[in-house]
Order: sequence, then structure tokens, then C-alpha cells
Amino acid sequence: MNKNVILVFLSALLCFFISSCKKDQLLLPSRSQVELVPDVTIEDGYLKFKNDRVFDSLSTLLMKRPGSEITDFVDGVEEFKSYGAVFLNLDREYESVNSDKSFAEFQNKYKNLVNISGDSSLTYRFGTPLSSKFINLRGEVRVGEYMIVYTKDNRIISYKGVRKTEEELLKIQKSDSLSNVYVQRISNKSQAKNISMASGDEIITSLIKSELYYNGDKKRRLFVECWVEDYRVGGFNTSTKIYITSKQELKKTFGGWRTNETNYSFRDVNFNLGIFRIPEERPKSFKYTLANYSVNNVYGPILIDMGTYLGSGVGVQGFGNFTSGGVPNTPRFEVNWSTWSPG
Repeated sequence: MNKNVILVFLSALLCFFISSCKKDQLLLPSRSQVELVPDVTIEDGYLKFKNDRVFDSLSTLLMKRPGSEITDFVDGVEEFKSYGAVFLNLDREYESVNSDKSFAEFQNKYKNLVNISGDSSLTYRFGTPLSSKFINLRGEVRVGEYMIVYTKDNRIISYKGVRKTEEELLKIQKSDSLSNVYVQRISNKSQAKNISMASGDEIITSLIKSELYYNGDKKRRLFVECWVEDYRVGGFNTSTKIYITSKQELKKTFGGWRTNETNYSFRDVNFNLGIFRIPEERPKSFKYTLANYSVNNVYGPILIDMGTYLGSGVGVQGFGNFTSGGVPNTPRFEVNWSTWSPG
């Protein structure tokens, strides 16, 4: 079977499973039931994708299968551990922290891999919920000729040539097309509005909306976020991925909040998405709907894929109800975000 046909078939098959779900748990094919994605290898500890088409296809599959890892879809990379997988293991280890001493030891040991918020919740040290599934512990992934690095100062640097050290990356302040170096900024501030997706050298990947909901006794809470990720390889926009992520946390006797296993449910999801493509004069509008979707026994964040689009994301408007086993009642999550201004 032609490789292009395989990739299109996989995406279509997974879309079918999601659109067919009603009130039951999401059912997706096991590893033995799908064709494996070709053209992904390990090179010097990072994943290497043959081109951006392969990268787009695999990252889409990872979003559509909750709790999945690269090894579910690719042969020969069993030894690779994504940053996201390592982060979840650290999250589980964090559950055993029960004293000031063990907290200080954990914080010092993993300071380059996790951030600990003021209420003791763990957050990513670098990257995004989606990128964590394919980057290594240095934030690296290679797509075609370009190395892409998610840095600890909220940037995405892509470049050609010899692998750069962290110190060399820190010296890069802006894009330089003559040197085949391109810089993106990640905006992780909630409810970001009127942020240009293309501002000089900086192409922005954004957390555009974030809400935090608590249950009645304040012992469980649910994060719901909406992300727009603008992917560029060699300075050219290849795709934009738009998704919602949700994660439940449990309040512990010592040390604040910890991730815990739970069930997730989403219903009445309805969004309009604006995508701008050069040389068109106005954005194209796409609609995403999901009537009812649930998945059980998930530890860590779950991602709801609202699509991969050719062009830059310039608008997300809509709403949906997102709940979990521990936080079953939440207000409607609403997003009204736009960066488009004609002229």
C-alpha cells in the first residue's frame, strides 16, 4: 500500500471512531489493528521524522488516542521516552513526597524537567501538552533537515546543521533566514487576545484560554485549556494544530495538588476556527463539533483534537462542557479569541 494512502487511512479511521462515539468510552484500535507509521527513527536520542507530512500525521494520531505514545504507532523506537512520558512518571513519583525534606530533594533533583507552582502542582518545564509527546528531555525533535527545539525560556527554535548545545541556543535571539535559523515564541498566558501570530521574527504558539474548576468540597479540580500551535519548518508555515486539553488534580494532605487517575467527559462541543493562508485575502472558516465523548481511567492530561489545518490559526470562537469523574459539574467553557485584522 502507498505510504501516503496509509497515513490518510489512519487519520480517517481514527476520525471515524471519535465521530461514532456517543455515551460510551472512546474505543480506538489497538496497536495490532493499525498500520504502523513509517519514516520515523531515533537519531542521537531524539526522534527524526522524514518530513513535515509524516510529522503531522503522527502527531494527529497521538492526540486522537488518549494515553498513547510514539511506540504505539512506530516500530524500532521502543527505547525512546518522550518528555511527556517522563513527566508523568515524575508526577507519580511526586505523589510519594510527604515531608519538607522529600519535597526539597524532589525539587532539586528534577529542577531541569519540571516546574512546581505556588500551590505545589507540577507543570511542564518546557514545551506544550502536544509537543511533550514527541520531544526528548532536551526538547528536541528533527523534522526533515530541521532540528526543532522547545527551550526552557518558552521559545521554539528550528535550525539546519550540526546539533546545538543549550548554551548556543540561548545566544539565538531572533530568526536569521540566511543562517537557516527560525524562532517562535510560546505564549502560555491564559485568555491571550490580539496577539499577532506573525510579529516580526516571532511566530507565536499560544495558550489562548484557561479555566480552573473545583468540585464542591474543593478537594478536586479540573484544568481546561485551549491551545493554538503554529508549526513552521524552515520559516514556512506547514500547519496549525488546535486542541483542548483537560487534567484533573487531587488535593493531598501534604504539599498541595497532585495528578490523579479519573474519567473524562465532553459534550456539546461547538467551535468555529479561522485559518489564514497566504496569498488569500481573508481567513477560511472551519467548524468543529463533538456531541458526546468520554474516556475512562486516564492518568494525566487528555487532548481533544480540533484539527490540523494548512495555514495560521487566527480565530477560535465557541464553547463546550468539559467534566471529569471528580469534578462532574462545571460551567460551559467558552473561547472568543481572534488575531485577525484586515489590511
